[in-house]
Amino acid sequence: MINNNSILFGQKDHFAIEIKSGKGKKYKFRFWIKSTPIGSFTKSGELKYSIKAYKDFVGNKDSYYLPIFDHLTINRIYVYLTDVTLLLNGDSEGMAEFEKREKFYRFFGDQISNNTTIILLYKSPNVIFLVSESGSEMAKGFEVVYDGFVKVFKQFVSYCETNEII
Repeated sequence: MINNNSILFGQKDHFAIEIKSGKGKKYKFRFWIKSTPIGSFTKSGELKYSIKAYKDFVGNKDSYYLPIFDHLTINRIYVYLTDVTLLLNGDSEGMAEFEKREKFYRFFGDQISNNTTIILLYKSPNVIFLVSESGSEMAKGFEVVYDGFVKVFKQFVSYCETNEII
């Protein structure tokens, strides 16, 4: 759907991706999850990063959840994955733990990362978005049915490839 020169893939009240043309092959990009916008929609960037993040995630989705998460709240999971300062003391064990946790971060492009941190988890049948706005130590959790997530992203990727904007 095209509205105000932006293009929407999916439905805002469930899960959607919205893009708007910037300069050249740069676009504004944001998610909509349950009528909540994720991303400021003020900065343009290349869309190839969002497509790469999606493909990496779906290609390894089963590795994007740890059993420990079953016993934690959304904010405790967020702290567990983001408070890595104690792990970086220079030993190999700390580095290995840091690398294990770092993979949960998804870089969807400068359009989102300049003001929002997104961590994706997969717990069948859902994708769980942990979202923290710049300056906040708290995260909001949003669940999206995996099949709907994939359907919207496939539409988005197809549009980008067909229109040669990646």
